Parts: sequence; structure tokens; C-alpha cells
Amino acid sequence: MKGIKYIAQKLTSKALLRLRSKDFCPLIRTVNFSDFKPTELKNVTFDFRHNTTHLGDRLFFLPLLCFLESKSINIRILDESRSAQLLLSKLTGSQLPQAHASAELISEDDSDLVVLPAPSFTTKLYLDKPIAIVDLTDHRTTLRVSDQLLESFGNFLSLESKTVDFQPFISNQTAAVYDEKGKYFLFSNYVDSGRFRVTQWSLDALAQHAKKLKESGFKIVHVGTQENALEDNTKYDFIDIDERGKTDISGLIDLVRATNVEGCVSFDNFLMHLTGIHNKRAFIRFRGRFTQKARQHHFQCVNTSFFSDSNPITYL
Repeated sequence: MKGIKYIAQKLTSKALLRLRSKDFCPLIRTVNFSDFKPTELKNVTFDFRHNTTHLGDRLFFLPLLCFLESKSINIRILDESRSAQLLLSKLTGSQLPQAHASAELISEDDSDLVVLPAPSFTTKLYLDKPIAIVDLTDHRTTLRVSDQLLESFGNFLSLESKTVDFQPFISNQTAAVYDEKGKYFLFSNYVDSGRFRVTQWSLDALAQHAKKLKESGFKIVHVGTQENALEDNTKYDFIDIDERGKTDISGLIDLVRATNVEGCVSFDNFLMHLTGIHNKRAFIRFRGRFTQKARQHHFQCVNTSFFSDSNPITYL
């Protein structure tokens, strides 16, 4: 039932988005922009409060957040989970003022611009506020979506910069984990969304590759939430260390950064993006999309956002 409600919400938002907003540039549609003055922009609010904005989605916005901050624009984030602030601090070193950390402390009245992920469009009402709606599924771009966000916002806000070259991430290595002489791969066979596209065939493909890595001498660390562990009764005979429910987001980033963690075996999810940011190996089972155009968009623009040509994704 939760999955059906989630899909219905996304489809409704997409339909109403076409009716109520104007196409502006790749990835961006707008509402209430008739009197918007880019040169007078001082305060921008990013609203990540709705549950359709997943951890991976927040990662795509981090370069843009840092870019706008570098232009002396006040950034405000609405995110009760505080995960966007944590990711921003942990992955870029940027520190937002404490007053910008929670929705209760933010006045939306003085925002010159509100930025919304497209799936949450129908859940937030800003009346006469200028709104930039970001649709990461827009197929028109050939750039990585994180780069396209930088380019599109840089253009329509009239900010002079080679925005695509703006890379704010810090990929600090951390000390070896577990046995410092061991080499580890993180294994994740869970997803936050699109579970209806996860087949037993795909789950088996991930498990089989993890077993191959184990046979090659690597140790396998299972990562996920406490909920994942409670709902999953499968016995994994190839798992060396079970971290499900024991590692939070910050701890997961530290695991990826560890000098003796080689990479991940995963679906196309948050862990995949983290692995790319830290230039480590990723063996990925793509969950697929409904159309060939959507699949190509993910292969070319979404999944590749944080991977370099010298460290491409290996699909299973």
C-alpha cells in the first residue's frame, strides 16, 4: 500500500507540474516568476521536507548549495531529518548556521526563491513565492544531473562562472576499519524507492557477485537500516560483518572512506553515489525504468553523476 501511495503521489505531482508551471531550462520548471529579479537574489530556501526526496536526491543538490554559498547567497534548508545538513558538512566541509538547520526556525516569508524537488510540488504551497522546481527525470539534458543543475541555475541567476567545473566534495580517507590487513566491500541489497522494480533475479545477481569477491579474498560488510534487518529473513552465508542498523549516515560515509574499503556491491542507490564521490569501485545492479528514454537518462546522467571516466560503474 505504501508503494502504491508513493507512486500515485509522484504521478500526481508530475501531472500538476505540467499544468501549473512553466518550462524554463533543462531540469527546471518555474512558478510565479513574472516579477522575479535574479540580480536581487539574496535568500534561497531549499525545501527537502517531503519523503519523496531521498538521500540520493539530496546529494545531487550539494554542489549547487556550495556554489550558491560561494556567491554570498544565503542558503536555507528545510529538512526535519537534518540529513541534508549532515551530508553538506560531512562531504563538503560547508557549515550552515544553526538557525538554518530546522524548519521550525526558518521564515519562508523573506525567501527570494524557493527550490523544490519535483515530486513534492503538490505538497507545498508558497502562494506568490517564486519557485524553481527541479525535475531530475528531465530527459533533455546530456550532462550529469549534478552538473546540469549547476549550469541551469548559474545561467538563469546570471552568475558568471564555469559552474560545471565546480567540485566541492572532499574525499578524505579515514583509518582502516576492522582488520587493517583485510580488504572489504560494502554490500547493500536494499532500496528506499522503486522496490516494485527489484526482482529476485536482481537480488541473486548482487549476492552472486558478492560471493565472487569473497572467493577472491575480500570480506563482505552488509549495510542497511534496522528496518531492513528486521524485514529480511534471508540467511547470507557470504557476509563477514553485519552492520545493518548499527551504522548511521555519518558512519556509512566513514566506512566508504576507510582506506581498506574497496567499494560496494549495490543497487543504484545512495551507497552507489557515495562510492562514486570517493572514487571507489562500484558493482551495480540497475533496477531499470519503464521506458528506454528513462533508462538511457539514468545511465548517462543520473548514475554517473559522481563517477569519473577513469572509475566507471560496473553493471551486473
